Amino acid sequence: MFSLWQDMRYSLRMIAKSPGYAAIAILTLALGIGANTTIFSWINSALLNPVPGLSNPNEVVTLTLSKPWEDPFPLTYPDVEAMRDGQESFTGIAACNFVQMSLTGKGKPERVWGMVATANYFDVLGVRPIFGRGFLPVEDEKPGVAPVAVISYRLWQTHFGANPEIMGQIVKINQHPYTIVGVTPAVFQGSQTGVRSDIWIPIMMEPQLEPLGDFLHDHHQFWLRACGSPARALLAAGPTEDGSGSVGCAD
Repeated sequence: MFSLWQDMRYSLRMIAKSPGYAAIAILTLALGIGANTTIFSWINSALLNPVPGLSNPNEVVTLTLSKPWEDPFPLTYPDVEAMRDGQESFTGIAACNFVQMSLTGKGKPERVWGMVATANYFDVLGVRPIFGRGFLPVEDEKPGVAPVAVISYRLWQTHFGANPEIMGQIVKINQHPYTIVGVTPAVFQGSQTGVRSDIWIPIMMEPQLEPLGDFLHDHHQFWLRACGSPARALLAAGPTEDGSGSVGCAD
């Protein structure tokens, strides 16, 4: 202990004699620690744990029209329907897309990022809301008939004050009323690496949120990221040669 105290006194004397050099050394050390922390955080979020909150992340794959060496290319909604119906390779295929949303009606108006998603989105990812529910199959059948929303744990905390009576409350999203039916776990921030989502809306409400075209029936609007939960036989075989075996929903 005495030796340690002597070392500390010596270090303080050296700092007092050369304050400029000491400041540069401390700043360099601080920048190095900060840079390493940032890099590790990015590696952890983008590579080691790209979609936190999934129950079985190794059993969720991306579905795109691109090759393994190309950037993921989005799909049309008719593409998703065609892949989903009449196939046995996947136990479920879901699709989603980011939408910027204006939240009003409860608390201070706020601009947040949200997603429109197929009704089986949370089921395919294996995410169970901590309050309420996800989407129902009937909410995937007809456009405009499912004005419900699932919100993030963060938004529940910050915008709604962690109100335990949040289920069934009405909020306005892009000036349209929606009923809150669920709250996601705190660790789940959406299925796109590096981008946080705070609201999820059934994909059948997309024409109301973005009334710029009939995206649900247009074969030329490539706007959806799709993911699937492969059947056990496909998982055992590993990734396919056409690149449909990468992990995550919207990497």
